[in-house]
Amino acid sequence: MEQLVAEFMALLPLLGFSWPVFWALHFVLMPMAVGHVLLHKRMPQATFGWLVLIIFAPVIGAVTYCVFGVNRIYRRAQRLGRGQVRDQAALTDISDEAALESLDPKWLKIAEAAGKLSDLPLTQGNAIEHFHTGDELFPAMLCAIDEAQDSIYLSSYTFDLAGIGKQFVESLARAKKRGVDVRVLVDSIGDRVISHAGVIDKLQSMGIDALHFLPPSVWPPMIHLNLRNHRKILIVDKQQAFTGGINITQKNCSQNGNEPSNDDHFRFTGPVVTQLLAVFAEDWAFAASTNNDISLPEDLPSTGQVPCRVIPDGPDHPKAQILMLMTAAVGQASQQVTIFSPYFLPIQPLTGAMCASALRGVKVRVLIPKQSNYAMVDWACRHYLPDLLHAGVEIYAIDGPLMHSKLFVVDEEYAMVGSTNIDPRSLQLNFELMVEVYDHGFAKQMQEHAEKQFAQSERITLKSLAELSMPTRLRNALAGLAQPYL
Repeated sequence: MEQLVAEFMALLPLLGFSWPVFWALHFVLMPMAVGHVLLHKRMPQATFGWLVLIIFAPVIGAVTYCVFGVNRIYRRAQRLGRGQVRDQAALTDISDEAALESLDPKWLKIAEAAGKLSDLPLTQGNAIEHFHTGDELFPAMLCAIDEAQDSIYLSSYTFDLAGIGKQFVESLARAKKRGVDVRVLVDSIGDRVISHAGVIDKLQSMGIDALHFLPPSVWPPMIHLNLRNHRKILIVDKQQAFTGGINITQKNCSQNGNEPSNDDHFRFTGPVVTQLLAVFAEDWAFAASTNNDISLPEDLPSTGQVPCRVIPDGPDHPKAQILMLMTAAVGQASQQVTIFSPYFLPIQPLTGAMCASALRGVKVRVLIPKQSNYAMVDWACRHYLPDLLHAGVEIYAIDGPLMHSKLFVVDEEYAMVGSTNIDPRSLQLNFELMVEVYDHGFAKQMQEHAEKQFAQSERITLKSLAELSMPTRLRNALAGLAQPYL
């Protein structure tokens, strides 16, 4: 940073700037940037980091904060009327009262809180199908696309062009030729940086409506490396919807001898599909910078008996909805809490609720990968585990293909499934989506699935962490400093 500042200052005279002008500019920009940080940043570590940069990197710090640190998403979302589509979804579904009446009184308060957070009703009459790994999921998704007659709306964080991705592209192209309304939304960082796929350019060249979500722009300055659309949604004919943790990539299926990632995805039918459609419609309108033109079905028929509700979250929401709801649900637990997350970086207040529940005798268990695809995240994770272990939280690590599942189950009565990891990026920065489910049958099914995973895992103990070498523990501690940014 010092070298960068020195080089920038050396260029100033060549650009026609004088030192008095430079320092005058610094003392104008610095208080404005500092004031904005103090008023709008909620995480102390991030606040401190930005303040140091702004004060000790004259001009560069303020400009960097303006480009990378200011959340223009919320204002842009309000300008485009983001939230109005979900308001419409709430009006088209009147099952909230009946669904609430069907709940165990133990979960009624949680359901009421979720309604206040999401502004969406609890829908009754849904059915859920579980898919484990892309080997189970992708044939079902491709079949739904091939049978589509009216519309296909697809959103993914990454979408490869090779292997299974090529099959999806070909299937979408056939649907387009049949006259189906096909729209594809892929996160710009996920497409261009993570997977290097360029699938949006390919789809556009084939005449398919396809957009990047939040591509970098020079003006207004938006290079939001952190604020990514991590949602995975496929909605076909406005009748069935897929969501969960599985991206459309070759690593998620066993073609060509590959061992698929350990991940979970779900198909929903029934009234909750309207809410998933509303989230996609808002994301599409936001990415296209236009008003929504996707109509919502007024009354979807019941296909089962499962009460469900969509909980969307992201920088366009004033509250960390998923974090608050998970925290409340853990506090409600009386028997057990099960959490799966590929990237587990403890964050308050959720970890406080986990520790409190463990201390009062609730069996709180977390499954993480023995080794994820981000070593620094693994290092930071291990640094923060002792506090949880001291409170009695059980941590397990599973080997083999990457465990990428996001699962949250409480007392075999309540579950949340979707795209959210237990880390600051997912819970406070990304656009995420979870579906909460109030159903003993489904929660029990997910708990049984979890038990199979725990049986293949190794328990992490305080002793095993204490036996790590001093260099390893120091490395983990240093990685832990970056926890808010991982």
